[in-house]
Amino acid sequence: MTRYDKVTRKKLRELSGESYERELGEQLNELLDRFHDWKNGAIESSELSDFIHKFHNGVSREIYKLYNFLPEEDIVARALVLDYLTEDEVPENIIEQISPRIEIYKQKLDSE
Repeated sequence: MTRYDKVTRKKLRELSGESYERELGEQLNELLDRFHDWKNGAIESSELSDFIHKFHNGVSREIYKLYNFLPEEDIVARALVLDYLTEDEVPENIIEQISPRIEIYKQKLDSE
């Protein structure tokens, strides 16, 4: 495991938090669409309740586990590959340090 200095660890935590907010926000937008469907009469209350339940027990839980159990350098590498973070937001020295992890996530994405 790579050791990072205090400044780098802090930046990785910040970037990880930003990525979490963006990924969760993206998923919440899908849930918001179901609320609009309900409000517009396209689905019933019970269907909306099912969507909420599935969101909570599914994607929300998976995102929570991902961000709480992966090392922050993996989270940032993954976020770069999935475009939750841009290279402009991540200091060059961090990109250099986590570049092997970035390549792993690129390969995973390419194989899916």
